[in-house]
Order: sequence, then C-alpha cells, then structure tokens
Amino acid sequence: MKSTIEIVRPTVKKPGGTRAGKGYSWEEISAAGFTRFDIHKIGIFFDKRRKTIHEANVAALRKLKK
Repeated sequence: MKSTIEIVRPTVKKPGGTRAGKGYSWEEISAAGFTRFDIHKIGIFFDKRRKTIHEANVAALRKLKK
C-alpha cells in the first residue's frame, strides 16, 4: 500500500507579493501543536535557521491539523 505524504510549505512575504518558503520555524510548528514526529509523518518542512513566528503560517498549520 502506498502512503501519500502532503508537502506543506509556508508562505514568505516579499516586495512583489508572496512566495513559497523553505520551511516553518520550530516556534510556528510548536505553536500549532505539532511534535517533531508529526512533522515527519505529514511532510511539513522545517527550517532550523528561522526563529520568527508569523500568524498566517501558524493559522495554516492549525488548519492542517484539524
């Protein structure tokens, strides 16, 4: 049986609009209630360099969790 992994990337603001980011910060992931095991199972990208929390990204992760 083949399992499907959904690839989830955050959005990043830039001068011309938004683009797909490299990954969510750990603060965003934990604020949404995910563990490190959950993000690997679901396919959520994690960017260890980021430290910021953007409410739009947290809201997108919470929506995914439902």
